[in-house]
Amino acid sequence: MATSVIIVQISEDQERLWQAVLESQGLEVTIKSPQEDITQYLKELKQSGKQLPSLVLMDMGVTTRDSSSLQAVGVCRWCAETKSGTQVILNNSKQDQILPLKRRWATRLGAADLLPRLFSENLTSVIDRVAEVVGFKVSLPALQQIFDFSIQAESEDTTVMTTQTESRNLREVKTDEIVRKLAALTSTINEVYADDTTEEEQEQSSALALDATIQELTLYDFYLDVSRPGNDATRFLEENTLIPGVILVKDDKYFGFLSRRRILEMLARPFGQELFVKRPLATMYDAGALDTMILPGTTPVVVGAVSALKRPEALIYEPIVVQIDANNYRMLDLHDLLLAQLEIQETASKMLRNQAKARMVQMEKMASLGQMLAEVSHDIRNPVNFIYGNVEYLQNYSESLIKTVQTMQAELTSPALNQLMAGENLTYVMQDLPKVVHGIKLGAEQLRNLVTGLQSFSHMEELVPDVLDAHECIENSLTILGNRLKDRITVERHFDEEAGEVIGFQGQLIQVFMNIIGNAIDALNEKADRQEENDTWQPKIVISTALKTEEDKEYLSIKIADNGNGIPAENQKRIFESFFTTKQAGKGTGLGMAITHEIVVQKHNGKIHLNSPYSVNGRKVTGTEFEILLPTS
Repeated sequence: MATSVIIVQISEDQERLWQAVLESQGLEVTIKSPQEDITQYLKELKQSGKQLPSLVLMDMGVTTRDSSSLQAVGVCRWCAETKSGTQVILNNSKQDQILPLKRRWATRLGAADLLPRLFSENLTSVIDRVAEVVGFKVSLPALQQIFDFSIQAESEDTTVMTTQTESRNLREVKTDEIVRKLAALTSTINEVYADDTTEEEQEQSSALALDATIQELTLYDFYLDVSRPGNDATRFLEENTLIPGVILVKDDKYFGFLSRRRILEMLARPFGQELFVKRPLATMYDAGALDTMILPGTTPVVVGAVSALKRPEALIYEPIVVQIDANNYRMLDLHDLLLAQLEIQETASKMLRNQAKARMVQMEKMASLGQMLAEVSHDIRNPVNFIYGNVEYLQNYSESLIKTVQTMQAELTSPALNQLMAGENLTYVMQDLPKVVHGIKLGAEQLRNLVTGLQSFSHMEELVPDVLDAHECIENSLTILGNRLKDRITVERHFDEEAGEVIGFQGQLIQVFMNIIGNAIDALNEKADRQEENDTWQPKIVISTALKTEEDKEYLSIKIADNGNGIPAENQKRIFESFFTTKQAGKGTGLGMAITHEIVVQKHNGKIHLNSPYSVNGRKVTGTEFEILLPTS
C-alpha cells in the first residue's frame, strides 16, 4: 500500500510543487483546503476505520476558521495523544531559511520538523528530510525531472521577456524591465512614512522621499498653438530628443496633448507627410489623438506609477500630463516616473528590512528574557515557598515563647532572672519579636507574588488562548513594576469584581499592561521632574474595569489613566506605529505600543482606544487614558 500524505498549504504554487514532488516519489497525495478543519478530518477518518495518512504536511500559517489559533497546534496534539502514527511536518511558505528559534517551537508542538519554502535550490535537501521522517527512498531520476521543471518555471518569465523584446527599441525594453520589477509592489509602501528614517538616512538611500509627488520629478513644458503647422512640432522634437511630446494650447489655454511616439506614427502612415506636416496641429490631433492621462502635480509618485501601469496596453508607454495649477501643464515621461518609483521602492524595501531586523532582534531578546525569567523564577520559587511556609511556624513558636517568658516573669521572683531580663532587655525583645516575624512574613509574601508575576510574564510563547483573570494579570504587572512605582506614584484600583474573566494569553496581556503602565510612569516622572516647589499636584495612575457592550458583543473594558501632561494631538495618530517614539535615544525602541496594538487587536480580537485628554464624570482631565476592550467569550 502506497504511503499517503495530506498537503495543506496557503500558497497554491507551493501546493502544486509539493504535490508534484511527492507524487514523483510514489506517494499518494491528498490536497486539503486551509479553510478545512484538519483535526476534525483526521478524527472522522479514524472513526470510520479508514487508513490514516503517514504524513500531514501543513503550512504553519494555517489558522482555525475563527483565526483564533493555529491549526498546527491541534493537529500535532491530536496525533500525539492518539498515537496514530501520523507524522506532522510544518513548513513556512514565506521563508527560504528557518530560524532555530522557530524550529524549536515546532518540535515543542510535536512536529517532526519545520521546513522552509520549497524551491529549486533546496529541493533535494528538503525531500531528503521528508523521506527520513516518513521512511521512503528518494528516486533521484524522478526528482531530477521536477528539478528541471522548477528551474524552467522560475526562468520562464525571463525567457518570454527576452523573446518579446528583440524587436523593441531600447527605451521600451528598459521600461518593460522596470514594469516587471514593479509588478511585485504592494500597498505596504504607501503605509510607510518618510519620518520613519532620519534626514541623513534619506539622503544616503534616496533623493526622493517616500511620499514624493510627481511635480518633484523631471517635467517638460513644450507648448505649441494648435494653429501652428505640424512641421514645427517635428522639427523641435528632432532637435530635442528627450522631449516626450507637445502640449497643444488654444487661446493660451490647454487644448490637448500629442506624444512624440504618436506624432511619428501619424507621419509614418501612407500620405502622412502630405496630410499633417503643413497643416495645423489641430488636424493631426483630430485625426489621431489618444486618451491622455492628466494627473495633479500633488499626486504621489507611487499612486501615479500604479495609475499609469493600469492603462490599456495601447496607452501604457504614453507620457503623462501633469497639471501644476489651473492653467499650467507639464509633461512627464513614463520612463522617468518608473525610475522614480523604483527608487522609492528600493528605499522602502531597505527601511522595511531594517525594521524587520530590529523587530526580530527585539523578539529574540524577549524570547531570551522569557526563558531566563522562567528559569530564575523557578529556582527562586522553591526557597521562597520554604521561607513562607515556615514563617507561620516561627510566628506560633515565638508567641508561645513570649507567653512562657511572661508567665515565668510573673510567677518567679528570682534575683538572677530579674538581672538576666534587665541585662538582655527582654521586655523590648518580646515587644519587637512579633513585628520582626510579621515583617519576614510580608517580605516572603511579596517575594512570592513577584515570582508568580515573573513566571506568568515568561509565558510569551502560548499558542492556545485560555480563560484568564484580567485583574490577576494587572496585579502581576504592577508587582513587576513595583520598584518604579513605590517612590512617589499612587495607583488607584476600581475593579468590577463580578467581571474580569477574558479569553486570551496571560503572558501577552501582562506585557500589554506593563507597556501602558510603564509609559504612564515615564510620563508622570517627566512631569514631576519639572514640577514647581509649591505645586500640589500628585502623580497618580487609575486602573478601572467594567463590562461593556459594543456592536452587540460583550467586552471587558480596562482603562489605564494617568494625570501627566498627555499626548500631543499630532502624535496620537502615530502612537501605534512601529519605531515611533518621542523618547530620547536609548530610552525607547518605538516597539512597545506597536506590539501592544498587535497583541490586543490581532491576538485577542479586541480593541484599544487612546484618549488624551480624557473624560471623568463628564469633566475633561489632562493626561492620557488607554481603554482596552477584550472579548469575554
